[in-house]
Amino acid sequence: MWIFLASLVLLSTVQTALSIALWRRRTAVIAGLCGLGVGIGLATSTAANFNLADLSTALADLGTFQAACAWQIAEAIVAALLAMGLLGRHHRGQPAGWTASVLLPGGIFLAGVFGGLVWLLNTWHGVSFTLLGLGWGAAIAGSIGGLVLLVRWGLPAWDRVLEVRVTLCALQVLLAAFAPLVVQGVVIQQTQFQVDAVQTASTLAGLCAVVVAGAGWRWLRS
Repeated sequence: MWIFLASLVLLSTVQTALSIALWRRRTAVIAGLCGLGVGIGLATSTAANFNLADLSTALADLGTFQAACAWQIAEAIVAALLAMGLLGRHHRGQPAGWTASVLLPGGIFLAGVFGGLVWLLNTWHGVSFTLLGLGWGAAIAGSIGGLVLLVRWGLPAWDRVLEVRVTLCALQVLLAAFAPLVVQGVVIQQTQFQVDAVQTASTLAGLCAVVVAGAGWRWLRS
């Protein structure tokens, strides 16, 4: 379960960096990163109400994991639709309008950042909570800023970044859809076939490989 949770947070982190990389104005990017860091710092008082036992219970709870996967599926589908709408408006020379909401940070990313803050507050003793919160916020904002620079260097074309965003949405849906089945180790019965956890994991890996290979092939041909 930990592997899948970490994968969901990692993908959402990459998606967040891609979203911010699509912000056209440098001042908006800087302001957004600063706002993210300050927001994390302000969440310190809330995170201080949780301990490691609460965090471990939440991470080990199958219901929480299934809810996170369901949220990720819904968020990724909506984000893909918004991204495609934004791409269409971009090519037609129309204003982004409500489709610009796809450029906001991912929910799983924010949940992962909050969980990291809870862990930090409960393991680093003798340090001010405010200092830890602001330090964690600065570290996250700096990391996202570094990813944004990396994205803009590797994918200078604005619409190309948006296409990668859509591709990763498909990967998120696949991961979040199959992960609960693998974790539960269920046997899926459909017609006369049985698919156990290992087969499900192999199928997921194959589908992810196809998605990544297709995205890479399209990028190389462009």
